[in-house]
Amino acid sequence: NKDGRETGTPEELYHILWETLNLLGTEASPLMSDDETLHSIVNAADLLNAGCRNIVATEQQTLRETVHLKTIQSVAHAGSWDVPATRDLSAVQNYWSDELFHLLGIDPSATKITYEQYIALVHPEDRGFMMEEVSRAYAEAGRYDTEYRIIRGGDIENPRIVREIAEVIKDELTGEPVSLIGVTMDITEIKRAERAIVEANTELRTLFNT
Repeated sequence: NKDGRETGTPEELYHILWETLNLLGTEASPLMSDDETLHSIVNAADLLNAGCRNIVATEQQTLRETVHLKTIQSVAHAGSWDVPATRDLSAVQNYWSDELFHLLGIDPSATKITYEQYIALVHPEDRGFMMEEVSRAYAEAGRYDTEYRIIRGGDIENPRIVREIAEVIKDELTGEPVSLIGVTMDITEIKRAERAIVEANTELRTLFNT
C-alpha cells in the first residue's frame, strides 16, 4: 500500500471509507485509535451510507424536476434557451430545451445550433424588429417581451407566431452581460382564436345593423 497501511486490515478499510467520504464532501477523517477500530469503521460506514442516500435523493429530485419541466414545456408549447452574450453570429448556443427544437422544427440531434441559424428561422419581415429588441435589451432595458413569426420546417407560407420573453444575465463583478436566457412560446393557435372572435363579433354587428 502506498500509504504504508497493510492491505485488507481494518485500518485499511477505515481509511478507504473516509477517503470515499472525502470525495462526497465530508471533512478529513479523525485519527483511529486501536481500541476503537470496529466502532470507527461502523461510524464511517454509517456516514458513507447516509452520504450516498443523500446523493441518490438529490439525483432523484433533480430527475423529477427535469421530467416535470419537460412536461410543462410540452403542454404549453414553450421552449427555454440560454445564449452567450456575443455579437458573433457563429457562436453556438449554450442551451436549447427539447421543446424548443420541436417548436422550431429542428432535429434535436443537431446540437450545435448557432445564433445565425436561429435568426434564419425568423420571418424575413420580422427579423430586423426582433434583433432590435435583443439589442435594446443588452443596451438598456435588460429584458424584452415581444412577438414575431418563425418559419417552421421551411414553410414560409404558414409561419408560426411566437411570444418570446428574455432577460440579460450580467456578471456580478463587472456588470457586463454574459448571457441571455428566455422562453419562446408558440401562440399561433391563441392568435387564430383571437382573430376568429374578432371576425365573429364583426359579423354579428353587421347582422344587427342590417
